[in-house]
Amino acid sequence: MFENLSYKQKFFALIVIICLMALTGYKRSVKLTLDSYRNCKQAATKLQEVNNSWQRMRSLENEVGYLDNIIG
Repeated sequence: MFENLSYKQKFFALIVIICLMALTGYKRSVKLTLDSYRNCKQAATKLQEVNNSWQRMRSLENEVGYLDNIIG
């Protein structure tokens, strides 16, 4: 099969195969890893927001209790 092809044609075929393998490798591993990293960062941000809102809620409860004590 490859006996009829020149070295130049074999070289170009090899380049095309390498590009296809690199694209496939990117889609199967690198892209998934980057998506997972982004999802992890978003989850960490949401967790930080939840923690901050819990602290804000606690602070507001303390302020309401203080104002209730002042008002009577």
